[in-house]
Amino acid sequence: MSNTVECECGEEYGPCEEHGTVLAQREGASLRTADELLSVYLHDARSIDPEVLSPYGLDVLARADAALDGPASWLDDSELADELAGVAWQVESALDADTYWEDGYIIVRVTGGPLADDAAPVTA
Repeated sequence: MSNTVECECGEEYGPCEEHGTVLAQREGASLRTADELLSVYLHDARSIDPEVLSPYGLDVLARADAALDGPASWLDDSELADELAGVAWQVESALDADTYWEDGYIIVRVTGGPLADDAAPVTA
């Protein structure tokens, strides 16, 4: 009988605590609208990597932040909302970390385990 305990890493929820470092984690619908959550996501991503947002992305974020005029607010401009979502997709792809979305999100840097890109053993 083996004493090996399998970790709980998975594509749906991300790495377990042993195989990932949480960089940011936010609740979603219970605290903010989807538009607000995307804005917060972009601010968190920028705090992780200040260069991740292009000048266009910074402009979209600034316009969205100005239009989100209070708690539980939505963007009235559907074109701006689409731009914000597009920038969030670009940032998620460019960020050197993985984002797992469920109601809110968690941004994690995978440090090992089955979700690591290069699962080659580390040698000293």
